Amino acid sequence: MSTNSWYDGFEVIKMNRSTLRMITLLARKSQMYIGAAFKHKYNISVAEQPFFMALQKCEGATQEELTEMVCVDKAVTTRVVKTLEEKGFLIREKDMKDRRQNRIYPTPLTRELGTAVQKELLIFNDAVTQGISKEELEIVQKALAKMEANLAELLSGKNAKNEILSTEGKGDTNDDE
Repeated sequence: MSTNSWYDGFEVIKMNRSTLRMITLLARKSQMYIGAAFKHKYNISVAEQPFFMALQKCEGATQEELTEMVCVDKAVTTRVVKTLEEKGFLIREKDMKDRRQNRIYPTPLTRELGTAVQKELLIFNDAVTQGISKEELEIVQKALAKMEANLAELLSGKNAKNEILSTEGKGDTNDDE
């Protein structure tokens, strides 16, 4: 039995909870690796990396569009855009049609480093998925896509389980369902 987790001693763990925990751990460890690798080599933090990559494909996006692409709140986008601008990775220009909006563009430095960063991300992905067949990866990707769609539905409020989730834990101490 592993001693890596505080709950290792529990006999009953819901499948969905352990699956989500594994996904969370993979995401955190990936961020740790990417953060360490990219900080020194490219001066890009783990928080900046998704924005940096989005700029490769979406030149001229607004901050609001970047927020949606990266799935963070507006405050995070504002901070990251500011630091990427200070580092010389992007420029902000006022939208000519809507002066309240800024359009975000990569600099030549961003374009130059973009290919190398993307290549390293692909190498990292290959390293993490080493020993897993193409068929197994397709199954995992389909399952993750379905889980993401389920979560999007929960977040949108269109799922009946929202009521269950929002009342769970309010006076109910039965944790072994």
